Amino acid sequence: MTGRVTGQPIRVLIVDDSPLACAALTDLITGPTIDVVGTAQDGEDAIAQAVALRPDVVTMDLMMPGEGGDGCIERLMLMAPTRIIVVTAADRTGTAAMRAIAAGALEVVDKPAGFSSAAVQTWAARLAETITLMADVPVVTRRAGVAPGVVGRAIDAIGIAASTGGPPVLAEILRPLRGRRFPPILIAQHLGQGFAGGLARWLGEVTGLPALTAAAGGALVPGTLYLAPDLHDLVLGGERLGIPPVDGVHHPCADRLFRSLAVALGGRALGIVLSGMGDDGAAGLRAIRAAGGLTIAQDPRTCVLGGMPGAAIAAGAAELVLDPRGIAAALFGLSRAA
Repeated sequence: MTGRVTGQPIRVLIVDDSPLACAALTDLITGPTIDVVGTAQDGEDAIAQAVALRPDVVTMDLMMPGEGGDGCIERLMLMAPTRIIVVTAADRTGTAAMRAIAAGALEVVDKPAGFSSAAVQTWAARLAETITLMADVPVVTRRAGVAPGVVGRAIDAIGIAASTGGPPVLAEILRPLRGRRFPPILIAQHLGQGFAGGLARWLGEVTGLPALTAAAGGALVPGTLYLAPDLHDLVLGGERLGIPPVDGVHHPCADRLFRSLAVALGGRALGIVLSGMGDDGAAGLRAIRAAGGLTIAQDPRTCVLGGMPGAAIAAGAAELVLDPRGIAAALFGLSRAA
């Protein structure tokens, strides 16, 4: 698809099985910079309208009749690739939202928890901001590259940071570790409130690896993936996990995770920055490199958004710049047969 015309309103297609929700959302986000060009109540209609209208952004609920949101997203990305924002209630498991991201959605925005006018207006402003940020993101349909040789280093723990575009890459680089022994992996994936548990369950399902939200004071177990609980950061203190309340813009904070690994492990830490917006992780990754640890940034050309790895590279924090297959090969090289 072609890029959006600069200076023109962002053309949005709203997909929700409730006509009332479509109408309400249209009223809430329409303005000088956002133009709702269509609405759809099921997957077939959504795909037909996306093909005909070529919107800049699609907002999509996951609870739809038939194939559901994730199936619709997968077909939409094949037939009319575009930028998709999931707008849904955080479900009981959260795995549906993670499947949607794996299928091609860029972000997940939870529906408002309250129905007061102030709460709804605040939520609508956040959604409009997300639409604006996503509108100029290049549509990435495939990642390319050649895996490098094995990295031979003694590593006690691995930290991985990601934001927009991160979950599919996490699945891609971690899946080859199934059935292997590998150092514990601590993951700082930026997420909205209510989806941390779902990400852990989804990663466990798609990789076949033990994945859980971390508990304060827990010991690191090799071969396990740890994620920060909602509204908490994830750090390593000595050989124990910490989950302090979030203390910054990013939830969870990659810089805070990486700095804790640098202090606790020094040269036996590995930090990896994947796809994402902004510069979270750059300073922390540099701390790991300064302590003698191994540092990797995803090649920005293979990212949905190259801001985070690009910032790490610009800061001189990345020892290696690899595509996802290369990162997977590096992790596999650190593992051993179970």
